[in-house]
Amino acid sequence: MLAAGPVADAVAGPAWLRAMLTVEAALSTVEARLGLIPAPAAEAIRAACAAGVDPEAVAAGAAATGNPAEPLVRALRAALPDDIAPYVHKGATSQDIVDTAAMLVVREATGLLRADLAATAGRAADLAAAHRHSILSGRTLLQPALPTTFGLVAAGWATALHEASAVLSRVAAERLAVQFGGAAGTLAAFDDFGVGVMEALAEELGLAVPVAPWHTDRVRIAEIAGALGTVAGAVGKIARDVTLYASFGELSDGLDRGGSSTMPHKRNPVAAVAAAAGAAQAPGLVATLLAAMPHEFQRAAGSWHAEWRPLRSLLETVGSAVSWLRDCLDNLVVDADRMRSTVDDQVDALMAEWAGHVLASRVGGDEARRLIRANTGPLGDLVERHAPGVHLDPRAYLGSTQELITRQLRALLPAPVPLNHDVVGAGPPLLLLNSLGSDMSMWDGLLPALAARFTVIRCDTRGHGGSPVPPGPYSLAGLGADVLALLDALEIESAHVAGVSLGGVQAMWLAAYAPERVRRLALVCTAARFAPPSTWVERAALVRASGTAAVADAVVARWFTADAPPYTVAAARAMVAATPAEGYAGCCGVLEHADVRPLLGSVTAPTLVLSGAADPASPPERGREIAAAISGARFSVLPDAAHLACLERPDAVTALLVPFLEET
Repeated sequence: MLAAGPVADAVAGPAWLRAMLTVEAALSTVEARLGLIPAPAAEAIRAACAAGVDPEAVAAGAAATGNPAEPLVRALRAALPDDIAPYVHKGATSQDIVDTAAMLVVREATGLLRADLAATAGRAADLAAAHRHSILSGRTLLQPALPTTFGLVAAGWATALHEASAVLSRVAAERLAVQFGGAAGTLAAFDDFGVGVMEALAEELGLAVPVAPWHTDRVRIAEIAGALGTVAGAVGKIARDVTLYASFGELSDGLDRGGSSTMPHKRNPVAAVAAAAGAAQAPGLVATLLAAMPHEFQRAAGSWHAEWRPLRSLLETVGSAVSWLRDCLDNLVVDADRMRSTVDDQVDALMAEWAGHVLASRVGGDEARRLIRANTGPLGDLVERHAPGVHLDPRAYLGSTQELITRQLRALLPAPVPLNHDVVGAGPPLLLLNSLGSDMSMWDGLLPALAARFTVIRCDTRGHGGSPVPPGPYSLAGLGADVLALLDALEIESAHVAGVSLGGVQAMWLAAYAPERVRRLALVCTAARFAPPSTWVERAALVRASGTAAVADAVVARWFTADAPPYTVAAARAMVAATPAEGYAGCCGVLEHADVRPLLGSVTAPTLVLSGAADPASPPERGREIAAAISGARFSVLPDAAHLACLERPDAVTALLVPFLEET
């Protein structure tokens, strides 16, 4: 319960031992490279480090010598010939090995932690987009206050997680430094070569180069502790919110867990409770690490040793808290009806502040406060008597909620890449988004009819066609950021949006996250959730190993029916094979994780869903599910069409798409 998630294993005893062996192996490598020890000796030392040592012997020796590095070195030397053994650990001191190993452990653990944080922040952002309009009782000092929306609450969660992750990322990128100073921090064993060894060791291990050895300068440890404590604080706030909203029945855990041993009706929010428990342990551990900062002279007598357990425990408990919060938000059930009911039940308390403003403008501030305190009936009646025509509807007093949500969600997006695009035609803007493995030429069959009526914006998805190919995997938020940046660059405030397959998933995301940018929405041969994640993991691995030509035949077989024109099929196969492998694999990463089903209820744009009757990738039942989840959406099946109806049946798609987009 308090050591959940991947970080626990990354900071366990074996991980620390592996990290110390990694440092010893790297030290021998750079010393041989600099001519300070023989190359065969370095090779033998690396082999001994790879073979490992008896952890029980290291543990027993650590108790006898006061740190684990000395028995580790002794074990390595014992495993090597007498002529090589003296080269192990040359010029280093125990603290060099333990501190540098700590940096490696912290790097691995924080990498795992930040991945969990990113996923958790993404889920909070999805909740914000899906519940933009879910009205909720604001509560200040635990008492009812002005109304808000659950979307704004969730956007605040996402922002806090994102900013806490940024703090941790900065520390991981800049402050994890090699430790190498020798017995008293002077690098005396190497005469004038010591700084060179320190720099080479840092490069070998991928760590920062410090200005000087930091044996008794523990600011780096304090910064790590502070960053982890910041993450814990952000997690703890959200977990506490969930438990409190759950007490009103407004939020609950979607999994069948959290039962009570004595009260069978209960379903406690156990994931939020576990997240809160982990987060609550962090401040004390941070305080211990800060209290241990004063180190005596050139080597501490106890303060250094006092860091080891709390640093490991802090990583473990924060990692567990984030893992549990991710679980919590992944399975969170939002009862928007219960939230609205609470607002209706508490309308007088929620609207008292606003009523005070209204009455003060009519009768003065002092009299307004007196009237509200003396009021015994509905507050709305009191306002109506003194301010005729003013009705206290909580939904009318949400201030700049929608703008604030939009600003926060936009700030969470990754940095966009500039998309290759073209713009043709005249009329209302129409943005076209492509399938996986295609470029914007997939719309060629529809372009004459569309360009005659609309300003058509076609673009190549990140990693496809002429667009940049950054390293993957990519994210749906990243693809969304690319499209929003393109619209911004073209100074297009809003557009009709049509997407096929992956492009349809992008279009649904865009309609939920940036509804003000989407006029009408057309979804062609797509699904809110595609094949199991393992399918995309395997396909990405195959493409990275063998290129897109290795999957082209299988992909195109799902794109067309048996009656498709051979030249169309051949052109499509060439298009897939020409797609950059990393771009294709990166977008497989999008489909591995993308699930826009929770967002569909928040889509307000008029929507048309088209499915191919013979589509094996997103069959008609997937289209019907989308249409059923979006209020007012229409659904049609395209006969004699498989997954890429735009290529196989462009006239049929055009005949349905154009009238829909031209509606007013």
